[in-house]
Formats: sequence, structure tokens, C-alpha cells
Amino acid sequence: MKVFDLYLGRVVAMPECVEAGRFRLMKPAVLNERLQLGQGEVLLSDGGERCAIGATLHTFVDHRYPALPSVDDSQEAQRSIVCRALELLAARAAEGNEALPSPLLPAEMVAVLELNKLDEALREIIDRGHLDEIVRRPRYSMKYESEVVEVSRVRRTAPGALERLAARSEDWHRRTITGVLPKRLLALLSDDDWGIYENKVFVRLLDRLEQYLRLRLAETEELSRVFEDALNLDATEGLDYRLRKGLCQLWGEATESSGSVTKSVIDEAKYAIEVLRSAKRKIGLLRHSDLYSKVPRSARVPTELRHTNILNHDQHYRHLKTLWHLHQKCIGPTTHTPEEVFRANQRELDQFCRYLQMMIRRVLRDIAQVVPAGTSADFSFAGSAGSLVAGKGEIALRVGGRELVFIPVLGAVPHVAPLKADGSGRLIVSRISTVDIGDFTGFESFAEGRVFSINPMDFYGEEKIRLLVERFLWSPVFTSYGVHVDRVPSEPLGWLAQHRIGRVERGSWRLLSPLTDGERALLEGWLPRAALNVDTREQISATVQQLAALGACRHCGSSASFAPREGAFKANCSSCNTEWGIYSTAARRMARMTTSDGACQDFSRFGSWCIEFGL
Repeated sequence: MKVFDLYLGRVVAMPECVEAGRFRLMKPAVLNERLQLGQGEVLLSDGGERCAIGATLHTFVDHRYPALPSVDDSQEAQRSIVCRALELLAARAAEGNEALPSPLLPAEMVAVLELNKLDEALREIIDRGHLDEIVRRPRYSMKYESEVVEVSRVRRTAPGALERLAARSEDWHRRTITGVLPKRLLALLSDDDWGIYENKVFVRLLDRLEQYLRLRLAETEELSRVFEDALNLDATEGLDYRLRKGLCQLWGEATESSGSVTKSVIDEAKYAIEVLRSAKRKIGLLRHSDLYSKVPRSARVPTELRHTNILNHDQHYRHLKTLWHLHQKCIGPTTHTPEEVFRANQRELDQFCRYLQMMIRRVLRDIAQVVPAGTSADFSFAGSAGSLVAGKGEIALRVGGRELVFIPVLGAVPHVAPLKADGSGRLIVSRISTVDIGDFTGFESFAEGRVFSINPMDFYGEEKIRLLVERFLWSPVFTSYGVHVDRVPSEPLGWLAQHRIGRVERGSWRLLSPLTDGERALLEGWLPRAALNVDTREQISATVQQLAALGACRHCGSSASFAPREGAFKANCSSCNTEWGIYSTAARRMARMTTSDGACQDFSRFGSWCIEFGL
């Protein structure tokens, strides 16, 4: 079966091992005999390894979890936080009140830092000692079993003991005139049965609470760290002041709807963390108790509890029912059908795609040379028409016949091919990363085999996207600087030379500095009636527009001081204190857009304020 490989951008035969989220169907198909998929849908996992398309059997490889020995609590917590944040941001964007919300964690995530009903109930029940009392004095039942034992051990004979003794002379000690003195008897031996239903509920509840508290504590710690870092942005050392201002503005946009993220929230989060840690320690101790060890690991309890007298009326056991129901309500259903898993994956991928598209639109909005066109998807840049189109598992940024395609994925997927030298190509954008955010170092982080991730927990997410988008947009503009427009007729060349527009050289023309408003108006009035063919006229017009773009600051749009040099140029914006231009090195020409107070430094300090790439 032929499918479209989103990573490579071409039609291929479906392999035996199918990476979930990599392939797009070329025609309708049925997945695992139950899910009807339409043409153009991305092939996602339904929660199992089996991937049957029609009569052909394949195997799913799911990158939702990194290829590590085990997924630790921190990674699982990040995944949970990111899913929840993307859902909130998608809902906010769908409302229409805020078309381009901040890509950082929404203020509603503060609720995760507060103790919920289960946390409060567990804290109170632990403080009152109910769980300790269950371990100290557990309920149990007496279990009697019949067994043939020595007479000295018999306390209670079993029914039928005499009849058995009469029939088995080997159990006689000796025979007397009046009867038989037994050597062994069938006796009832009592044993304490700890595996009663209520104790099974207690033990399995401890297992559930231990798993819940691990993830809950990791989530709270991760969120607390992010919010604390956000509140400390002003005091962060080493950041360029322009980058710090931009990050603070992003955080302000994320929290302006509530204004609730303050120092007091961090204090409340620390209290919640202490409560959860204490509860986790207590549950861990209870799981090492004698009662826990006496209940078999194989003992299972259905989701719906039975209403027994002990669970309803015992002063300690009755609290188990409260915790059980609160835990159920908190985590929701624990089992899902394959169709539910598949639709949930579809929904999460759609939310991440919307998030990524929103971030790209924000970046385009903030570039001064990007001019919106008729629709929200269309724009123009330096005289070239562009568009941002999303659908069928990819987001395509197209300008002048080139395209940069973003492939959103739910897991941590390394790049299978590097981007081209001009910044175009296909880029896999992961929702979850296997490395620390600080490991991102710039364009080399987009190399083959590296994982590039974006999510609402990453303060540098928009800076990363801007780095990509600006390189893609600016690369052909810088490359075309100083290029000759050849085969220009003598009459138009004479007019250009007479009005000192550009430089005329041996039958060709080129432009080395942006035109003034007067020169540009004069040229635009002359160009339509000039004795030029269509291609030459378009070349001249494009050159003028590209120089106009190079002559303006990409941040504020102000006209810059522009100084041509031999085969290169240098421009400076006094308002933003930035500079850009073309510089020659021993190996090649380089385009550089940086701050005026130094050369390009590391990404963590300057973000997209420093961009450098080869031409």
C-alpha cells in the first residue's frame, strides 16, 4: 500500500514497522478492522502494536515515549502538563476573542498548583491516623481447616472425626476395654485470614494512591519551577535586555487574563508540594507494613466497590470508600477502547498543530517586512507572495516557490534529514523532548538525528520558531544582494543612469542601496512603460523591493543607515541598537543580524536577536 511519508515529503510503500504519525493515507482505509479512516488522514496509533490496513499486517512504533530504559515521573508530568496546556490554548484560540494568545502556559494552569479534593481528603485522613489504625489493628476473619494432627495439638475436633478414627486403625494409640485411645485425630485448625475484601480494598487503594502521588507531585514540582522561573525573569543574569523584555512580555500576555500568578501562588505551591511529599512518604511506609505483605499481589478489586458493613460503618475503614471514589473522579476512566485512544491521539495532534500554527503566525506578525494580504493565510515579504497553510498533518510556509514545512508529532522524534542551506525543507517538531531545553544551541540543533521540540513550558519556543522563519525568509533576500540584472536594453539603461538609480555596468544594472521615497516613486512610474520585457521588469521590481526590505529594521520597521561595501553591506538601526549585513569569511559569505554591541553570542543569551547563516 502506498502512503505519503510526512518526514521525507514523498510517496512510499508502507513499511512493516509503522511509526505512528509519520504516514498520511493516500486513499480511504480501515485500521484494525474497526476504524474507518479517510483519504489524507494521518495514521496514528490506537494504543496497541497491531496495525492492520486491509489484509496487510504491520506493527506500530509509537514515539510518544522516548527510547529510554524507563519513563521517569518528570517526563510523564511534562507530558501531562503540555497536553492540558495545549487543550486550554486551543480552546482559547477557538473562542475568537484572542486570535493569537501567548504560547506560554495559560494562567488557568495555576489550579494544578492548588490542593484538590483528593489531596485535601488524603491529608486529613492521614493526619487523623485512620490509615495507621487500619495497619495497627486490621480486621480479619477466622478460617478453619480440617487436618489430621497429633492428639496433643487438637483443640477442637472436626465433624466426622470419630467415624474416621473408627475406620483407620493406623491412627490408634492402643485399644482398651471401653474403647480406643487415639494417636491422631481429624481436628479443626484455625488461621487468621487477612485477605478479606476490605483489606484488599485497602491494599489496592495504597497502590493507586502511590501511583497518583508520584505523578501529582512531579506535575506540581514542574509547574512550580516554570512559574518561579517566570517570576524571576527580571532578575535573570546573562540575558540580553531585549530578549528579557520579550520574554517578560510573553509571560505578561499569558497571565493578563487572570493576574493571579504572583509570589503568593509560589508560596501556596511550596505548601502543596510539602503536603504531597508527606503523603507520598506515608503511603510508602504503609505499603511496607505487615498487612500489605499478607494480602496477595494477585488480589484484584473491581472499580465499583461493594457496600459492606465494615466499609460503611467501621470508624477507620469507612474512609477508604471516600478516598477510592475521589481517586476515581480525579483520574477518570482507566480503560479506553482502541477507537477512543485513536480519537484522543487525533485530538492531541490537532491541538499541537493549531498551537504551532499560532506561534508561526505570531512570528510573522512581529516581522516588520511581512505585510498581510487579503486573507489571514496570505502575506507578502520583500516583494514575494507568501502563505501559511495547515492541514493533513503538516504546516507549510511558502514564499516565492520555496517552502518550509513543519511536521508536528506527539512524541520525541529525531530529524531524518537536515534543512537546506537556504532554510527550506521539512522539519519535525516534537511536542516532548528527551533533552534539556538549554541544550538548544541554534541552527546546529536542526541537524539530522537531533530532536527539536516546542511546547508551552519552553520560554524560548517562539524564539526558536522565529530563528527558523527568519532564516527561511531572509536567505534569498541576502543572497540576491548586488546581483546584476543582465541584458537590459540601452534605452532603459540610459534612463536609469541619467536619474542615478542604481549602478549601470556594461549592459547590466544592479542596486546596492535602498532607494529614497522619491527615487522609488519615480522608478515605479517609469517601469510599466519602459521598453523592457516582462522578466526584466519583474527582476528590477523585485530587486528594489528586496533592497527596501534590507534597508529597514526587522524589529521596528524604521529606516536604517545603510553602507554598501565591496560585495557586501552593513546596516544599523539606532532605535533598536541592532545591525545586520553581509560579511565575508575565509570559507564563504555570511549573513548576520545581530545587536550593535557585539557579535553573535549563544542562543540562550540573545535568542533570535542574533542570527547568522551562510549564503
